[in-house]
Amino acid sequence: MVQGLEKRIDTLEDEVEILKCAVYQMQCDMSAVIRPLEKSMEDITLQEIKDKWNDVADSYNMRKIKQWPEARRKLVLNLASDPAWVENFDCVLDKITGSYFLQGGSKTDFSATFDWVLKPLNMAKIIEGNYDNKGGLAHVHDESVDGSAFG
Repeated sequence: MVQGLEKRIDTLEDEVEILKCAVYQMQCDMSAVIRPLEKSMEDITLQEIKDKWNDVADSYNMRKIKQWPEARRKLVLNLASDPAWVENFDCVLDKITGSYFLQGGSKTDFSATFDWVLKPLNMAKIIEGNYDNKGGLAHVHDESVDGSAFG
C-alpha cells in the first residue's frame, strides 16, 4: 500500500512538473504577443506627445523633440501612464501658446524646452500662470488683431 502511494505521488509530481512546463510555455507565448502590443502602445503614446510638442514648437520657433533617449523615454512613459499628467501636459501646451516668455520672446534668449517642461516644478508654475503674458505684449497684440489700436 505504501509502495502504491509512493508511486502515485511520483506520478502526481511528474504531472505537476508537466503542468508547470505547460504554464511556462503559455506565459512565453503570451509574452510574445503582449510585449509587441505594449511596445506598440508605447510608440503611439510617445509619437502623440512628440507631435503635440512639435506642433507648438514649430509655431513658436522652439526646439523640437527629435529623439527619445532612454532616460527621457522612460520618464515620459511613466508620466503619461497617469491620465492627469496627460491632461496637464495639454494645458501646458495651451499655456505656452499664451506666453511670450516661454516661446523665447524675452531678452534672456530663454525658451521652454521639452525636458524643462517635464520637471514637475516648472510644469506646476506654467499651469499656475506664472509665465502668462501680463499686460504689455499680450494687450498690444490683442488690440492689433481687432484693429482698435489704429483708431
